[in-house]
Amino acid sequence: MGYTVESNETDGMYSAYNGDGYDLSLIFFDDYYSLNLKAPEKMGEIEWPDSALAKMLPVPKSKTGKINNDSSDCLSVSVDKTSESDFKEYVKACKEKGFDVDYSNGDDYYHAKNSKDYSLEVSLSAFNVMKIYLSAPEEETTEEETSKAESSKAESSKKEQSSKTATGVTPEFKKAMDSYEEFFDEYIDFMKRYSESDNPLEMMDEYSEYLSKYSETMQALNDMESKEVTEADSLYFIEVQARILDKLSKVE
Repeated sequence: MGYTVESNETDGMYSAYNGDGYDLSLIFFDDYYSLNLKAPEKMGEIEWPDSALAKMLPVPKSKTGKINNDSSDCLSVSVDKTSESDFKEYVKACKEKGFDVDYSNGDDYYHAKNSKDYSLEVSLSAFNVMKIYLSAPEEETTEEETSKAESSKAESSKKEQSSKTATGVTPEFKKAMDSYEEFFDEYIDFMKRYSESDNPLEMMDEYSEYLSKYSETMQALNDMESKEVTEADSLYFIEVQARILDKLSKVE
């Protein structure tokens, strides 16, 4: 069987499983493409963790699965041999545990928070694997810390701008190229999170946002190409392109 199970397709992206549980994701735009193939998870007998996060959730019926992550701020568990009725019973038990705030549910997923803003995601795959992901709320950054970080970033930006413009790069051209590189930095970070995600299908909306940002960034770059550029501009373009290609080559 080909990769058609739980398939999801959008402009520039296709993801699906095959009959043996291999997970394929393909992302492509212009001359760049990324293919990621994950083998089925190896399951075994598990003992439900004794951590603070694990105690916030009901213990699954099946004892077969895999503990992906058990830390102070994140719990990720894959539970094998979970039927649809088992999944519904587990979701019900999660609600009884207080995870019924800002909830969203369907036949094979349930997302919700509790009153303390802990975020829970539970999903069921076509291969009877229930995935549980619980995360602690992010710590709030104080106004003073935010102000210091912004000041430091602004100062660093000024120094960089001064250094680059001193070489003769047109400020407007540099701004467009920096925006171009920043987009790919964000995209590469997204791809790393995507490849490590327990449920990449839930990141489709975020991927669509990157497609939109890509179009906007490329439009800004195309607008610059219609204007006269200096030799320094051309050299800076080559420098940025080289950095981007190097970063993309390291994305698994």
